[in-house]
Amino acid sequence: MFKVDAFVPHFSLFTLVSSGKDTGSYGFEKAAITRHIQYYINYFEEKLGHKIKVTMNLRNGYTDKIGFIDRVHCYLCETYPDTEITLNKEETNTSYYQGINFKIIVEGIELVDGGFVDWTQKLLGNKKERLLISGTGIDLQLITGMLNKII
Repeated sequence: MFKVDAFVPHFSLFTLVSSGKDTGSYGFEKAAITRHIQYYINYFEEKLGHKIKVTMNLRNGYTDKIGFIDRVHCYLCETYPDTEITLNKEETNTSYYQGINFKIIVEGIELVDGGFVDWTQKLLGNKKERLLISGTGIDLQLITGMLNKII
C-alpha cells in the first residue's frame, strides 16, 4: 500500500478481457495469457522503456492446478525468454481468480493484476467457458512517474 497524498479513492483503470471456450490441453488459457502479457510488454517496455517482471500465483479452480500452472509457466518462459517470470505455488484462500493470478511489476511497483475468473461459466452455465481479465491503474502510473515518456 502506498501512502501518498496524491492517492484518491477513485481511479482510472485500463483493462483487457479475453473470453472463449476450452480447447483442450489449456490451449485457450495459454493463448489468452500470452496475448495479455504481450500487450503489457509492448506497452511498458517498448512504448515506455520500462522492463517488466511477471509473477504467477497458484489459485484453486482447476482440477490439476499444479499441472495447469506449471504448463502455462513453461509456455510463457519459452515464449518470452527475455522476461523474468516467477512462479509462486503457495496456496491462498481466495476464490476470485481460478488457477492462475498474475501480477506485473514495473520498476519494483506492482502495476498489473489479472487472472482467470469463472464469471462466464456461471453466467452461461457452461464449464467449457473461459475468461481472462487483467488491469492496470492509470493514475498509479502517473503518480509513480511511469508515464514520463510521451507515447
